[in-house]
Order: sequence, then structure tokens, then C-alpha cells
Amino acid sequence: MMKIDILFKKIIATLIFIFISDGLSAQDTIVTKVDVIKDSINMSEWVLENRELANKLKTLVLDKNLNSDKRESYIYIVTIRKDTLQKYSIRVALLPSIILNSPQNLGFFKLENSTFVIRGENPEVFFLPTNNEEKLFYYRFLIRSQRGLIPFTPIEEFSSWNFSYSNGEFKLESTLWVPED
Repeated sequence: MMKIDILFKKIIATLIFIFISDGLSAQDTIVTKVDVIKDSINMSEWVLENRELANKLKTLVLDKNLNSDKRESYIYIVTIRKDTLQKYSIRVALLPSIILNSPQNLGFFKLENSTFVIRGENPEVFFLPTNNEEKLFYYRFLIRSQRGLIPFTPIEEFSSWNFSYSNGEFKLESTLWVPED
């Protein structure tokens, strides 16, 4: 686990350096240190009530899950959009855990030891709030440079699945799955 944390920090530091060198002038590109800070947030827990959605997530999303050593740094986000009166678009994406710190989040649910954050419109169509809160952990990144401390939020998306929901049925519309190295 320690080796993975060190490797994770080195990868993030490299990405941050590339990001900074593209965005700052030559005199500001010297990165003296990258701080990776583990932080937490309290979030309300919801329960996934729709069995068909749970089955789709298990068979189409979690079968491509990161191994358990890497799971803490990433989190799934479920974004629900109401298209028409009875039709919804649901996007599931694997993102860095910093998304837990977003005000757009409505809550979270757990499915087979994986955390999914809920965003969007009318989540009560698929989920029920439990009135419980839980502390969830995420990583924040601060770059120390000649300009001072610069917060950095990686927004790289690794894998995603797009579903439509109409007439009580889910349909996989598209997927982008990035395999592990």
C-alpha cells in the first residue's frame, strides 16, 4: 500500500509539473513541492432502490473496477439528467476523489465496496435518502512554486458509461473504458 501511495504521488507530481509548465511563464515553472493532503467531508447517504440500475452498475461498471489498492484515490460519480417526463440520461464516470468536495453533490451510495456520488435532477426516482451521514475521504493537491501555493484539481476522466432510462428500462448508450496498466 505504501508503494502505491508513493507511486500515486509521483504520477500526480509529474502531471502537475506538466500542467504548470504549460500554463505559467518560464520564470514561474519551478515547482518546489507538491503536497497531497488527505481530507474528509461529511455527506448524506442514499440507498439505491432501483434493482435494474444496481444490476447494470454491477455488471457493466464494477466488473471493470480498479483493483482495491487504487480505489481510495478514485470515486464513481452518477449524474442524472431528466430529458423528458419519463426519460432520463444517467452518466457514470470514474474520477479522482477530489470531486467529493463539490457543492453539486447530493449524496452518496455504496455498491460492493465502491462509493458512488450522486448529482443531478430527481435522484429520488432511483435513490432514497437514509438521513445518515458518513465521513468520506479524498485527496487535495497543492503546488508550491515561486508564485506561492497553487491549488490543483485533476479533472481527468478515466472511464465512463452513459445510460438512458425510459419506460422502466435501462439501455447502455455508450461507454469509454480505459483499462488499467
